[in-house]
Amino acid sequence: VIQSIEGKEFNSLEKEYSISMWVYLEKVLKNRKVTVLHKGDETCSQPNISLLEKTLVVKLDCQRNGSESLIATTDLQLKKWTHLALCVKQEDITEVSFYLNGKMDSEIAVNNPIVKNESKCYIGKDPWSHGFRGSIAEPLFFFNFLSPEEVQKMYLHGCENWKTTNTFGSTDLFYEEKIQLNSTFPSEMNPPVLLETPLKTKQLDTESEVVSSFERLDKFFYQNPKMLPRVAQLVDYFDWLFTIYRILRSGMPTYKDDEGNLEDKIEVDRMLPPMRQVKLHFTRKELVEIAKVLGCHQVVNYNEDQQWNDLVTDDIVNYLVFLETLRDYVDLVEFGEEFHRPSLEPEERYAHLYKVAEEFLESKGGNFEILMDYCTNCASHQTTTWHDQREYALWYNEIYAKLLDEFPACEIVGNKYGPPAIGGFGVYIEGIGNPKLRDRLDRLKLYKVKNKKPSAQEIIDAICLVAYIYKDTLELAQFQQKFREEHGEKNRHPDSHNETAPVPEPARVTYKKKRVEYEPDEELYCRNWACQNKVYINMKNHKKACRYHPGRWEFGSIHALWPENWTCCRGDWESTGCTYGFHRGIPNSKVPKQCVNRGEPNPSTKAPDSVCGMTFPDPSTCGKKYKPAQDECKYHAGYKQFKQGLYVWSCCGQEEDPKLPEFTYCVESTHRFVDWPDEEAKIYFVTKTNSNPAVSKETKASFAQSAKTSRFFNPEIKPYTNPKERRKMMESLANEPRHCLNHACETVYKESENHEKACKCHTGYWDFGHSGILKARETIVLWEPHWRCCGGKWEDPGCKLTRHSGPLVSKMPERKWKWPSEGAKRYFMKKVSKLWQDKLKTENLTRKQVEKKYDQVCKESNCLNLPSDLLHRLCLALHLHILCVSDDISFMFKYQDVISREAERMLSDKQGNIDKEAFLDWWFAPIEKIRPE
Repeated sequence: VIQSIEGKEFNSLEKEYSISMWVYLEKVLKNRKVTVLHKGDETCSQPNISLLEKTLVVKLDCQRNGSESLIATTDLQLKKWTHLALCVKQEDITEVSFYLNGKMDSEIAVNNPIVKNESKCYIGKDPWSHGFRGSIAEPLFFFNFLSPEEVQKMYLHGCENWKTTNTFGSTDLFYEEKIQLNSTFPSEMNPPVLLETPLKTKQLDTESEVVSSFERLDKFFYQNPKMLPRVAQLVDYFDWLFTIYRILRSGMPTYKDDEGNLEDKIEVDRMLPPMRQVKLHFTRKELVEIAKVLGCHQVVNYNEDQQWNDLVTDDIVNYLVFLETLRDYVDLVEFGEEFHRPSLEPEERYAHLYKVAEEFLESKGGNFEILMDYCTNCASHQTTTWHDQREYALWYNEIYAKLLDEFPACEIVGNKYGPPAIGGFGVYIEGIGNPKLRDRLDRLKLYKVKNKKPSAQEIIDAICLVAYIYKDTLELAQFQQKFREEHGEKNRHPDSHNETAPVPEPARVTYKKKRVEYEPDEELYCRNWACQNKVYINMKNHKKACRYHPGRWEFGSIHALWPENWTCCRGDWESTGCTYGFHRGIPNSKVPKQCVNRGEPNPSTKAPDSVCGMTFPDPSTCGKKYKPAQDECKYHAGYKQFKQGLYVWSCCGQEEDPKLPEFTYCVESTHRFVDWPDEEAKIYFVTKTNSNPAVSKETKASFAQSAKTSRFFNPEIKPYTNPKERRKMMESLANEPRHCLNHACETVYKESENHEKACKCHTGYWDFGHSGILKARETIVLWEPHWRCCGGKWEDPGCKLTRHSGPLVSKMPERKWKWPSEGAKRYFMKKVSKLWQDKLKTENLTRKQVEKKYDQVCKESNCLNLPSDLLHRLCLALHLHILCVSDDISFMFKYQDVISREAERMLSDKQGNIDKEAFLDWWFAPIEKIRPE
């Protein structure tokens, strides 16, 4: 928003002058210089008041030595009104004084005369720098040098005026920075952007009876005070909006309302684009609300041939009453009852506007170019999308014909620079509009949709709107021709065309199988899930005969993220149907059933490897046509095991033939099927495989194969708990005592008192360290036992503050060992890999084998009983250093006792020997005896 002030006296500022204004800083731009006031041009400033972040800088250009600057010592405050005053006096020495809030902030004396400047004065923003992010009010210019007392008096008067009236006295807001949407107006044709004026609203008694439209508007703006400034801005574009609405009205669907007259009426959706062009930001809902208040709104019903924007019903507004009433109301509120706009009489005014609209409608013969892009060659990208190229070609031809009917002399080019993005349809005009809004091909976008039928009326409206900005289509064509002469023609795509699009042949349609008609008295069997009346008579089938579940059965989550339920109603498996409808049946004598006999689940997959899965008729309904045989159902009772490169059945030891796997079996029995509400019937809900028919043509898998994928066999599905119920349960137990299981805490707490720093614990696990004994009885310690989180000892208190975590004391099993007792180390069970587990199996010796090792070490030492100083040799022979990493944590404590020689003290007798029976009891002792505390 650029505001400039011109005038003979103002342009001749030379010897002395003063400037006063109020500023309101809304936002700070870092490392950027913004303009507050600038009199001059890009090369000369006299004066130039700018803002660098929060610091005000005054710049004055001198005749000989460049420029002089004055920097304020006090920073500008955010979101507060501040009074500025600049006083300049030129004699032998130029005096410059700068005031903030009535007080002298800084001053400077300049020896060189200041350059005389007759250029415009810009307030808030100039064409060469960033605009002021905030508001400026009361800009006053004096042709004399104000004294400090006069500046102080001016500041106090402004403060008192604001306290009493909550507004500025003379000019209101002169400048206000706003974030506005971009307009398609070209930069050289931007319309004037008016400023928001904080209008004074009337004091309204909310209980008074609303009679006239003005009183209804008073009440509406009393409830929506922020909308009144936007309405004040809207009425200043009365002529422009009225004319463009009259032009767009020509393309409105024809229908009749109760009055039989549709003049000066238009759809609400078509009112919005012209408003956006002049940066009026209204929503559809807001326009409908205002129109209802004014009494110029109605709802219409379209038939299939008259629909606009795929709407069956739409909101219509009499835009003449809408604009005229708002204009009169704003004039009344802002200027009073005596104000009259200096314009033509209403009849002459509207006749002139009607004439402008008619001249535009009659001059649609401009030879301008319209670009339409539509999706082509759809067969090449059907791996990611699935749409029909024929459909897009028909859409293009339909829009092509309607545009030629509306603009007979225009040229329409299809895919001039290639097709758009996959599934896209767009309309553009090249070389027209604001250059900042054009794409890399210098095209202005008028309309664009994806995977949707385009609207011809919206495209025509957009073209009319752009053409009216340039006066008419003839002027639009001249601008476009001028652009081509300056920039030249770009290379066209080989697939571009100027005629209608070629329509491919329709794809071959695969018709569904013809529906079989049954006799009225024929007995049928319903295949709907959860239907309780499976057998019915065809003539008694109606829309409420069957109560069933139309959805699938959804198995639960292994993480308890969702419950097991029907996808249609979230009901349980045994719940009655949630939908009423027709039975979906077949003759009772032809009901197919699928056998569910299967073998033992595989321990690794938890699902059976062998399922019969054959389809057979129901013996109870087929009569004499089918008699079940005792050996017709064939499957394996076991599961497959991989041995020596082959799959072998665990039940019979037979090798699976990979070429004919379905002909290998060891069990022969009678077919068996299940039906709802039997739980086993969930097996019929198998996992479906996703495949793209354009890439692969996979045949549907048989039930014998797909049944193995059913999540019915998944044992890891966890029961689901509703989050609301879980939250209520936790709230009810908030004051119940709980036992914290965090390492090194072991305290009793309440969840209501729990917080992020309530628990001091060790977040890592306990490392037992690594050490050993050489043959020379020298102890080697690679690392000491420690907490992995902080490296502390076992007895050290916690190293981190966090929340308590633990079960209820009432539901917690007895906890015999608690930190810091040594027995609590047993809770740090070791995790051993499968390779180590196989190795440790060979280290598990019996009591006789250990006794034999004891005798062997004694024999090597030439003694009857083992000396205590040779205990480490015996433990080395028994591979205690390997057993200490097993999941039996008692060997870790035994290993530590040997390293620390605590075991020698416990097991040695008075003669210093270790008795065999005592050693054997110690070796096979469980953790409870090794660390009883």
